[in-house]
Amino acid sequence: MSHGIRFEEIKVCDNLIIDGHHRYLSALITGLELGQVLSNSTSATSVIPWDLMEFDEEDWDTPAELLI
Repeated sequence: MSHGIRFEEIKVCDNLIIDGHHRYLSALITGLELGQVLSNSTSATSVIPWDLMEFDEEDWDTPAELLI
């Protein structure tokens, strides 16, 4: 994101992120905004509180890998 790469909108349903958890966190870190589109939840959708998530701050994508 900080290299100017455009990403799809985050898919949400009733204030839950259905698709785009990583994009959401990346946007928070970089201070950039992503759009949101409405989506549907499924029977596989489960709610996990954010305070139970472990955050890995390692940058897995190097600038060279992003250019591939």
